[in-house]
Formats: sequence, structure tokens, C-alpha cells
Amino acid sequence: MSQIKVLGLALLLSFMCGKVQAQAVDSQGETPQVQEMGGFEETYAEQVAREQMEQEQAAQQAEQARQESENSVLATVPQGSSSNVNTPIDYKGIANAYFSGNKEEKAENSAANAEKAQPKTYEDVIFTITEPTSKATLGMGHTIDLKLRTSSNLKWNFDKEFQSLEYLSERTEDGFFHVVFKAKAPGQETVYFDCLDVGNPDNIQVLETKLIVIKVE
Repeated sequence: MSQIKVLGLALLLSFMCGKVQAQAVDSQGETPQVQEMGGFEETYAEQVAREQMEQEQAAQQAEQARQESENSVLATVPQGSSSNVNTPIDYKGIANAYFSGNKEEKAENSAANAEKAQPKTYEDVIFTITEPTSKATLGMGHTIDLKLRTSSNLKWNFDKEFQSLEYLSERTEDGFFHVVFKAKAPGQETVYFDCLDVGNPDNIQVLETKLIVIKVE
């Protein structure tokens, strides 16, 4: 009987010690995780709801910032400015300007075509050659009188045979040397003139060369 009492006493002491330890834990406070949550452990549903609320608040703040930015930009536009979006578009004026531009363009094209349609008129040409290179246009059947400045000790040497030009005459008059050609066939010819110093027959020198391109139409 003494052993049974001892065993019962031991069980009683063990139960009492466990109860005392449980009360000690309760008196000391919750675990750190529970303390961090304010005394209550957050459930998964509460966590999802909290994150959704935070996202909505962030979206509202971003929208508010965008509206404030737009208002600040619009505030810089003065009242009655031409950039007012409510200003009606003058479609009729745009159409008139567009079609009037087309009319002007058509008129210019018509004038250009009329000019092309009209036959060119040609006359005899008197051309004074002063530059090293010159150009001239000659109509069929017309003549061109080429003039080069000269003096008593100068002589202009040139070719006389061409397919589109016919040599007619040459003369010296009023300090100019004249050469007359006549257009005989459509084409383009280049006439070279060499200025010779003939003051000393034993020492003839070429002083300069001039050329003229003559187009026969």
C-alpha cells in the first residue's frame, strides 16, 4: 500500500508541475509571432484583403497624382487660347484653300503647256564673245554673227567646216573681228577661236583660246 501511495503522490506532483508551467507561459505573454501581429495571428484571408487594400490605395494615389499633373499643364494655357479643344474646325475654309491651291497649280500647268505648244520663233543672232566659254541657240535658216575684239597685230584663227553650220563671211570692223555662220542642219557645234599675235612674223604666239557652243534647232 505504501508503494501505491508513493506512485499516486508522484502523479499528483507531476500534474501540478505541468499546470504551473502552463500558467507561467500564459503569464509571460504570447510568442513573438503573435506579439508582432498585435496579439492576433493574421489569417490568409485577412492577408489577401490587406494586400488588395494596399494596392487600391496605391492606384488611387497614382491617379490623383496624374490628375494633378494634367491640371497643372492645363493651367498654363491662357483663356481664349487658340489651342482650345472646343474651337470648331473650319472644314469649309480648309476645303476652299485646298481646291484653290489645286486651281492655281492647274493654271500654272496650263500656262506651261500652252508655252510649250507655241512654236518658238528665231531671229538672226549677233553674239559678242567675251568669256572663254559661251553658248548660243540658232534657228534653222538663220545666221549668227560672232564678234571678237581684235587689233592690228592680232588674228583669230578658226575652223570653217561644220555639219550644222555653214560659213558665210568674215570681216574686221570697229575693233571687232566678225564671223558669220548660217544654220543648215539641226545639231550642236563647238567653234574654237585661237587668238594669234602676228606682230612679229618670225615669232607668232597663241595668246588665248575662246570657244562657243552653238545649238541649231
